[in-house]
Amino acid sequence: MRRAIPVLGALLAGLGSLALAPAAAGPPLRLTVGTLGPIGSLDPRTGTSQIAHEVWNLQYPTLTGLAPKTLDPAPGLAQAWTPAPNGRGWVYTLRPGLRWSDGRPVTPDDVASSVERARFGTARVVGPRAIEITGPTAPGAPVNVTPAHVLSRVPDLNQDLHALGVADGPWHVTARTNDSVQLDATRPGGPALQQIVFRTYSDPDALIRALDHGEVDVVSGLPATDATRLGSMSNVTVDHAPDGTQYLLRDSLPDARVRRAISLAIDRTDLVAKTVDGIGTPGTVPIFGRGTAFNLDQSTVDRLDASLDAQPDEARRLLADNPHPDRVHLAAPADASSRRVARYVAAALAGVGLPTDVVGEHEAADLELSRSSTSGRVLSVLNGPLDYSDAVAAEHAAIEQATRSARLVGLFQPDTLQALRSDNVAGFLRTPQVPSLVVFAPTTTQYLQLIKAPPPPGEQASTTTYVVGAIGVIVLCGAALAVAAWIRRRLVA
Repeated sequence: MRRAIPVLGALLAGLGSLALAPAAAGPPLRLTVGTLGPIGSLDPRTGTSQIAHEVWNLQYPTLTGLAPKTLDPAPGLAQAWTPAPNGRGWVYTLRPGLRWSDGRPVTPDDVASSVERARFGTARVVGPRAIEITGPTAPGAPVNVTPAHVLSRVPDLNQDLHALGVADGPWHVTARTNDSVQLDATRPGGPALQQIVFRTYSDPDALIRALDHGEVDVVSGLPATDATRLGSMSNVTVDHAPDGTQYLLRDSLPDARVRRAISLAIDRTDLVAKTVDGIGTPGTVPIFGRGTAFNLDQSTVDRLDASLDAQPDEARRLLADNPHPDRVHLAAPADASSRRVARYVAAALAGVGLPTDVVGEHEAADLELSRSSTSGRVLSVLNGPLDYSDAVAAEHAAIEQATRSARLVGLFQPDTLQALRSDNVAGFLRTPQVPSLVVFAPTTTQYLQLIKAPPPPGEQASTTTYVVGAIGVIVLCGAALAVAAWIRRRLVA
């Protein structure tokens, strides 16, 4: 029995050393996003895909940002902005000490080349950290700033992964294939999310299967008709919110009463239900900039909605008193969603006594249907230059006048349909208080929330698991030592 004591001591010593050994580093926590359509080029000069734009939003800084709650303009690379002396634009002052991930400084020339390449206006450097942008772009517009020194020496960033990864955002590209792009955190630390992977699938069925099997955490861009199917899946939460665009109807008919009748003939809530399966947000007022600053106050919006939305009987009365002599022509884009919207509008107008033909978007027409961005281009693109010395007031007046006269009215904002694994993503994604997109959103704030939040269920950091296990081993070691001491005392006795 005495020979067994050293063996038992060695075993206990081994267990003790195991308890003090550092935990093996687990793989970095990854968020995998699935979507449809080819990735194509990630070069900001040639890329067009949704994934490419999302990669740029994550990797390249914006001149100004958007406040997460109000979506009002907020500082980005620019710490401040003032109206330009000529009253036709803005002068932006960059924050000091900005650098790209390769150590080179961020300069006004980077901003100027990025603005003009994206056709957001005309830009010129007016100081060591100042740039003037002339044109319809207001603060808050998503102007991604790219490193001019990289683009000037690399003809195609897709052929140079290192050059593609030069960034100033929280993530940068580290790998890509024909159907995937991986971004790693540029500033590791804090909670566990360190990678975002975008993966594209050939068709909606393949994308939904990937979500069902847990191969992706979030899916985006599915047809609205898949909402019910996604909602029936276990451990999946359906999410949708406006995608930054709005369907608008421009009316060039000369009679104001006929224009009003056309708006009154359209039930926007029914339009959303019939054309996009309810995956949209109806609204009569045009939206030209995100946020509360450039939008009308709610009482004005409610008043315009009440005077211009869904009153078919009043529309019939107006048309009976002011008959339009000819058939109306409605120009609409050729994509399937826009044609569905155009056919609904044409049927609504015919229902109140105004026969309407749908024509191509480039044909001569009385009415024009368009799907326009709400990302910060001001109404000056429609009405001529605004007085930027009082830009907000001018914007409010122009929007209200255009809507009240029914020359330009909103129809609805299409929503992007998304779904997420609620047994995974919901564990570390903060639940939004208002409908908002998980990925491919107007801002990248949601990704920053992932960095700050704790790891999801089932993916806790290995250190936590290790500590609990180590405590258990130490307790067992203590118990075993007590038993060994008791045995030794009995043997000595």
